[in-house]
Amino acid sequence: MFDGDSTDGSDDGDGGGRRWLAAIPLAMVVALVALVALYLLGVFGAPSVGVADAGEWGTVTEERTEVVTTVWVRNPNPIGTAFGPGLTAEYDIAFNGVTVAVGDESGLAVPPGNTTMRFRTALRNKRIPEWWVAYVRANETLRVAADATVRADVGPSPAVSRTFERDRTMLRESRPVVDAVSGAVDRTRGRYTRTVDFGERAPRLAGGLGLDGESLTVGYEVERGWASWGTVTENRTTMLVHLRVRNPGDVPVPAAPAAVRASVDANGVRLFETDAEALSVRELGADEVLRPGEERTLTVAATMDNDNVDEWFTRHVRNGERSTVTARVRLLVDHPLTNATLRLPADGPATRACSVRTALLVDNRTAGATCGADGPAGVRDRVRSTAHPAPSPSLPSDGNPGRQYSSATEARKATVEMSTE
Repeated sequence: MFDGDSTDGSDDGDGGGRRWLAAIPLAMVVALVALVALYLLGVFGAPSVGVADAGEWGTVTEERTEVVTTVWVRNPNPIGTAFGPGLTAEYDIAFNGVTVAVGDESGLAVPPGNTTMRFRTALRNKRIPEWWVAYVRANETLRVAADATVRADVGPSPAVSRTFERDRTMLRESRPVVDAVSGAVDRTRGRYTRTVDFGERAPRLAGGLGLDGESLTVGYEVERGWASWGTVTENRTTMLVHLRVRNPGDVPVPAAPAAVRASVDANGVRLFETDAEALSVRELGADEVLRPGEERTLTVAATMDNDNVDEWFTRHVRNGERSTVTARVRLLVDHPLTNATLRLPADGPATRACSVRTALLVDNRTAGATCGADGPAGVRDRVRSTAHPAPSPSLPSDGNPGRQYSSATEARKATVEMSTE
């Protein structure tokens, strides 16, 4: 009897378990139908996503430059990410084809309603010199490409994604660095001459040569100046300074200046600077002369370590993507008769300062620069009859005036030869 009762109770329990298990799929179906019905009634809806800003500047210090990407999500559902993986975002920024910032986020919770999210990533400062190389090779045309994709999967509704792409090209009509240097070099235009009176400076020599009262004009004329890019490598950038010079005087003068001192600063950071001790004029021998009336184009190379650009770029961003570019140029030439050094210009370096404004990650702005080279209206004629005092040429130790000459021209040539020995 006990056994029979026990058996009947066991049968009833097994039947209840089977009925419970059979009810689970039915409950899931009912829940799914309910969710679909709520979706159709508008209780659940498809989320919407977008990119408010693919890239803007965040905190900028000497050690770190932040780029901030902002996205938004509108989740109309009364629940958040309980039934989905949440929000995923991917973004990257490139300057002139060089990727300088990359970021990705995933599995981010999205609450009901409207949500704005800001993602921060560090600019790859080590790639700024690489960008500089691309920028110079593009003739100082600046291009920025920003891409961002955001995907939201927040509930029973289908997942949605949006992609934002921005491509800007700026400074098409301007070359800020080269134009600034060109403006400074071109401001050296003018005539730089001195008149040498042999009768006063070397009376015995002048008398012996029959040149009493004779005077000679010595100097240079810079007809124009400009700059251009030379070679650019991964580590160094070369800028070429060009000068069209003429000899307006009576005697030959050295064809190459003794030095060309040039520098380029941007927001107080020294970018380019010539080395006066290592100066070399391309394709021109040290002993070549420029004869009276002769013209020639001189080319001098200035180089820069590309790592200098990183410090300038940080200051450029901290200053609201604005820079002041200042170029200074001065020539030093040896006076062939007095052994003095002429400084062109004599009153200080020719200087050109201009402003550069970019819009890499600044919205609602037009990029531009004021670095165009000076035109002819800005040219001043410089006749330096009172240039820096120079010592008198030395006479032979025995005071012998030397041989006699049949003409002043012959004497001038001989005097130049003696002064350059």
